[in-house]
Amino acid sequence: MQPDKRTRWAPICACALSIFLCACADDPRPKQQLAAGEQALAAQQYDLAIRDANAVVAMGDPGYLARANYLRGRAIEATATTGPDLNRARQAYALALTQHPSRSVEAQLHGHLGNVAFYQDDYATALQQFTLANGQLQPPDEKVLYLIGVCQQRLNRFSDADRTFGQVQQQYPNTEPAAWARTLQGARGFYVQVGAFSNEIDAQRAANTVIAIGAIPARSTHNDLTIIRTVDVRSWDSAMQLRAKLVGQYPDAQVKP
Repeated sequence: MQPDKRTRWAPICACALSIFLCACADDPRPKQQLAAGEQALAAQQYDLAIRDANAVVAMGDPGYLARANYLRGRAIEATATTGPDLNRARQAYALALTQHPSRSVEAQLHGHLGNVAFYQDDYATALQQFTLANGQLQPPDEKVLYLIGVCQQRLNRFSDADRTFGQVQQQYPNTEPAAWARTLQGARGFYVQVGAFSNEIDAQRAANTVIAIGAIPARSTHNDLTIIRTVDVRSWDSAMQLRAKLVGQYPDAQVKP
């Protein structure tokens, strides 16, 4: 399932890659090539960014390896559409963390590694990495804290999630993440929303489909539309399994909250 756009973390700013590079060697080529790759990334020229990152890695200067692999991971992640692409980005970030990055780069690496793990539905790893990023990012990023709560909720740590969502609202009032956190706070289960229907025949057909997969349908109305969903199940995984049985007929079915 494509994650909701609100649950994607982005770096603090597009220029996060432009942090000053230490001149760790006499050879100016790694610094110049890396700068070119950063410019390519900022211009959304991802193939060029990957090319430049690979060139820096090939030069082998240890002072630039972490940033080169971070750049490579960023470019791959930006265009990732498949599991293998996400794995490549994840591997680049994990490798960069072993190459003695600066503290600022390390914080970004944890955030992006968490982001990739989140998209892979690996919420335990995402929670770990987002937590590390949250303690290091300067300035702090409210969306990272929000995603910590989402991960906790999807791992059935509902009380922890509620506390985290409360922190988001307290520390970052009047922000979008605070509004999102408010809608999720208090949940103790998950459901699949099949769709919203203006026609009663279509609504009943959706309800019958829910019954056919062995689940119990529930209905409500909103703005003259009939909303059909499953009743709550305890775990995110269980809800995702129900969704997998419904998406063939209802491709827009979503797991909520």
